[in-house]
Amino acid sequence: PASDILNINLKNISDGDAIFYDLFGRMIYIEKIKGNNTLLSLSFLPAGTYILKITCKNESNPYVKKIIKL
Repeated sequence: PASDILNINLKNISDGDAIFYDLFGRMIYIEKIKGNNTLLSLSFLPAGTYILKITCKNESNPYVKKIIKL
């Protein structure tokens, strides 16, 4: 669970996108990420459960994770 800040720390990440979806599969927000350590603000999201998909230029498979905003 996260409240306002989400720390993304993944190995071998280059520039890419962090894409938030609701549980119905609708895209809510997209933000560019750079490097393997990024802080994302979640203050714009109401409390709930979301899907975070991280796509990177150097990876063919996206990283997908369930996020719970408190």
